[in-house]
Amino acid sequence: MIDRDIYSILFFIYGLSFFSLGISALQQRILKDTDIPLLNSINILGAFGVIHGLGEWLLIFIMIDKNNSLAMYMLFFANLLNSISFTLLWIFGTRLFKRKYNRINYYRFVPFIVMGIWTMLYLLFYKFKYHNNVDYIYVFRVISRYFIGLPAGLTVCIGLYRNGQIMNKLKAKKVVIKFKILSISFGLYSILAGLIVSNVDLYPVRLINTETFYCRYGFRLELARTIVAVVIAILFINIIDIFIWEAEYKIEKLTKQKLIWQERRKVGYELHDRVIQDLFASGLALESIIEDKDGIEKESLICIKSTLNNVIGEIRGFISKSSLEKLEINDFKIKISGLIEKMSNISDMEIKLNYKVSEVTIGNLSSNALDQIYYIIQESICNSIKHSKGSKICVKLQSTLEELVITIKDNGIGLHNNNVREYGHCGILSMNERATSINGVLNIDGRKNGVTVCLIVPWEDIEDDR
Repeated sequence: MIDRDIYSILFFIYGLSFFSLGISALQQRILKDTDIPLLNSINILGAFGVIHGLGEWLLIFIMIDKNNSLAMYMLFFANLLNSISFTLLWIFGTRLFKRKYNRINYYRFVPFIVMGIWTMLYLLFYKFKYHNNVDYIYVFRVISRYFIGLPAGLTVCIGLYRNGQIMNKLKAKKVVIKFKILSISFGLYSILAGLIVSNVDLYPVRLINTETFYCRYGFRLELARTIVAVVIAILFINIIDIFIWEAEYKIEKLTKQKLIWQERRKVGYELHDRVIQDLFASGLALESIIEDKDGIEKESLICIKSTLNNVIGEIRGFISKSSLEKLEINDFKIKISGLIEKMSNISDMEIKLNYKVSEVTIGNLSSNALDQIYYIIQESICNSIKHSKGSKICVKLQSTLEELVITIKDNGIGLHNNNVREYGHCGILSMNERATSINGVLNIDGRKNGVTVCLIVPWEDIEDDR
């Protein structure tokens, strides 16, 4: 009786921890312009927490009254909820990893495939073989923990740790520490909830199960799981302040950019109002002197006057470039939109822009880099218009914490045997040279469904930019 009450309390706290995590996650508004994977997939983690918590609470009712006629059905449903929740956790874990652009991310399909196989076998065994046998439900519960719960926890563990390393580049030390502790907690949880399971008639379970755990360490596995669940919930609820941090980071970054631009503009005004005016005045003085001279002296003075004019032109060019350099990345969308509008006017093809560039990045792109990207996009669109024989071009710009990804795709005839030479040979050489000059990687794929041009450009370091 006492053990049953203790187990009920442990299961209640365990379920409450994940249910609280889920509610906290689902309350957060998904930010469309964020590059932080945890924030992009937070609703999936929230669904895991709520469903997992409900599944564990359902077990409490079974423990309280095992003779209830509905106990079998509740256990069946609790087992199904448990597997669904682990699948959601696994899906969340796969979303923490970096996407492979222009490639199918096969690892993202694995949770769905495994869950599909498990569910099909679970329902078939229930209907045709073990309709009134509780033991089979426990066997499938163990199988779901081995093949869904264990890889799910480990995937989240590795994903969070790798994300913590990326966040470290943003100098967010407190956030990084929380990421890594949460990563370790999920790793421990994957072992306690996915590897050490109830004792059933399966070979691996005989080697390590809840009973052998109790004999070795002297306390119940349920207590260890509950402690880890509470730690995960507290850490996650605490790490939610990453939303606040992201907003503050954006404000701080934009403020710094504005200050730098204002300082450069101030320098520009100083050069324009003082240096250029003084040089201009000197040029006027020279002109009056030139009128009174002739021969070699006049030629020398004319040469000096020409040099002064060249210097004035160079200073004006410098003012224009340095004053606008910081604005270009913010105005890049407008610049690309103008290009697409211009191309749409000279072509029958429909050209669409999908711009998803966040302000939270580990670096910026220089004026030169943005110019090279602009010309690569322009060349790609021109090639699609000339060679694709398609009706639609999609230009997509997407940012991650590490890089800017540009994809230009048409729905044309593609390339025969993926022969890139068919896609405008000279233009391809120029695009490759431009990409190389900004440390970018250019890939052209024309094997099916038209041609896809993908350009990946790493962000330039913040310190270097300053």
